[in-house]
Amino acid sequence: MKSTARSHRRTCMMLGIVGALVLGFCAVSQEPQRGGTLRIATSGDPKSLDLMVTTAEPAGTIGQHIFETLFAFDENFKPVPYLAESYEYSSDGLSVTFHLRKGVLFHNGEEMTADDVIASLQRWGKYGSRGVLLFEYVTEIQQLDDYISMYHNGSVEMVSLDKNVLTVRLGGACQDCPLSSATLHGWVAGTIRQFFPEITEIRSID
Repeated sequence: MKSTARSHRRTCMMLGIVGALVLGFCAVSQEPQRGGTLRIATSGDPKSLDLMVTTAEPAGTIGQHIFETLFAFDENFKPVPYLAESYEYSSDGLSVTFHLRKGVLFHNGEEMTADDVIASLQRWGKYGSRGVLLFEYVTEIQQLDDYISMYHNGSVEMVSLDKNVLTVRLGGACQDCPLSSATLHGWVAGTIRQFFPEITEIRSID
């Protein structure tokens, strides 16, 4: 009886192995086909695939196969240009210029240009959980041509603190900028008062 049961288990194992080999051979031997439906298993159901407004891991895992970015990671997890072809910093380190790849097409066949990149960055800076924080330090995005866009960053230097009045000096791209007043009373004042609510006034000098 034991010999029969052992023989039966052995036969089932052999059939399973042979079946797996046959299925594997069939899968390899099939000609690849374009299109169709891909079904995969994920660790959870993403509530949204809009990666600008969610940091959920399932959404990121799926979205990385849908959306492309200016930079990606190489095999050593080092950021490298992706949709950006190259980039360079200004001499003062406050601006960075991105040169975009040419011939990159959207799903509708239209070519990606700097307008598309700027629109995406502005939306991320407005709605993205990380973008909102980072864009507190971005004062302007310029389009130099169809394939070049530029960030302008400014600097803030503390001059003095007299009781509840803080005096600062705006530098870099903030100098002579028509938005310097909004910059001072927007992200400078807002950021400082998060940590020092007792500050009642913030002034800027040249």
